[in-house]
Amino acid sequence: MKIEDNRSNVRTFSDLIVGDWFECENNIYIKIDEKTNHLKYNAVDAETGIMYKVTENVNVCLLDDVTLVLN
Repeated sequence: MKIEDNRSNVRTFSDLIVGDWFECENNIYIKIDEKTNHLKYNAVDAETGIMYKVTENVNVCLLDDVTLVLN
């Protein structure tokens, strides 16, 4: 099997805006406004809900076509 990943949305975390979904280290996150939470987190893991502080210069993959499916 050949797997080809043609995503070209790699950028630094600081390039994202609040509400952007992104992949980093095989996990999916959403960027949040760290100014609105007193703990200074700036991302939430979409699967676990755990909040994280992502360094501004970390390379991430912007997910610009995200679909939420509710069953």
